[in-house]
Amino acid sequence: MPLFKKVDSLISKIKLKFKPAISFSLSEEKIKSYVSSFIGDGEGYIPEGFTPPENMKLILQINFEEMPKLEGYPEEGILQVWCSGSEMFYRNKDNEGKVIFHKDTKLPQQKIEIKNKDLIEDPFYLEKPLSIIFNQKVNITPSLFTNDFEQFEEELTKFEENEDTDAEDYFYEKYEEIENPPHYIGGFPYFSQNDVREEGEITILQLGYCDHLCIGDAGTFQIVIPEEDFKNLNFDNAFCNWDCH
Repeated sequence: MPLFKKVDSLISKIKLKFKPAISFSLSEEKIKSYVSSFIGDGEGYIPEGFTPPENMKLILQINFEEMPKLEGYPEEGILQVWCSGSEMFYRNKDNEGKVIFHKDTKLPQQKIEIKNKDLIEDPFYLEKPLSIIFNQKVNITPSLFTNDFEQFEEELTKFEENEDTDAEDYFYEKYEEIENPPHYIGGFPYFSQNDVREEGEITILQLGYCDHLCIGDAGTFQIVIPEEDFKNLNFDNAFCNWDCH
């Protein structure tokens, strides 16, 4: 019983280390306009003066005006992910994803045909473009096997090394009750494999598995950016990352 009390204490500590985020869901509702938030092979915002990345297609668009306010995040502007293929791993020069931010959303829309967009594969398995519907603010707790969870590793290891496996099972049972939603902006990330962030980097968007979306083999997707760059809305060093089990 004393071990179970220690588990409860650890779970309480994890809950207290939350970061706020805005969760969102994916819907088959019609995408309202080219400035709306969506995921998939859709028709997004191509403002006057913007040259789309060569041989890439738009696969994700977030309009911050549609999202509830979140401290540290813009209240306007459109974030986009363009890709030329499924190789969106880490920060290397061969990463086939590109993150674009349009600060001004009132510029005239260009009529540009994106060549070969239907020939480009990407890791998002969905039948058609889906609308992004923003929900309420949520508290995201540090995820297992990430840099954010390191402060709790020592206590968790004690349960895992103890001969009484009931305490370990109890921990994972209680932890499942505070697991995070699959899709959100802000908060802490979770990764199917390794934490790819370096010191000073954050994730600003998280995608996971749901009924409408599968990323690779039930994997995850993040946008990673140096925190200082994000404060200045500079996305030159932002990169896409996805991995699967």
